[in-house]
Amino acid sequence: MNKQKSPWLVFVCLISLSLILVSCGKKSSGLTEGDQTQIYAAVIRQIYTIDHTFGVGNSPNFPVVYLPMVIDDSAGDPSLTDAKSSILSKSLQVAIISKLEGLPAKFIWVDSRDEVPMEAGAVTGNGAIIYFGNLYLQKDGTVQVAAGLFFANLGGGGTTYILEFVNDVWTIIGNTGKHWIS
Repeated sequence: MNKQKSPWLVFVCLISLSLILVSCGKKSSGLTEGDQTQIYAAVIRQIYTIDHTFGVGNSPNFPVVYLPMVIDDSAGDPSLTDAKSSILSKSLQVAIISKLEGLPAKFIWVDSRDEVPMEAGAVTGNGAIIYFGNLYLQKDGTVQVAAGLFFANLGGGGTTYILEFVNDVWTIIGNTGKHWIS
């Protein structure tokens, strides 16, 4: 074996191994698919039942809610210019919908907001779009996730929720950063 190529080969192998380990760490991030399902479902429920921007006791009970499968961190802060996006897996989409049973809406996954039927600047049929960002596991064990709502021009809102694992359930305990409403 040529001795000059050997250090190069070791270098390439070490770099490859490092990239694999970094990649594995980012993908798992300590949250199982079950955790992710509970977190996203809790956020959707919160927006649908409480943070819908209509005030306490005035729930619009949107008959249909569209959920873009491309998640985007600018959901909680539309002014973000370097927002990260990713796509939710089909298995996660199915699991999230199963956790929304009992809500009076039909939940429909769409590739993007462009697929949502609109009429005069509003979601057709008094519907809404609920969208959310990536999950960020914090050092204290909580998770932060940006989320937003749109139902019409000048009709919507968004924030970044903080969730904590309490009594075996991911529970919203507050929010952080910008909170917007229009």
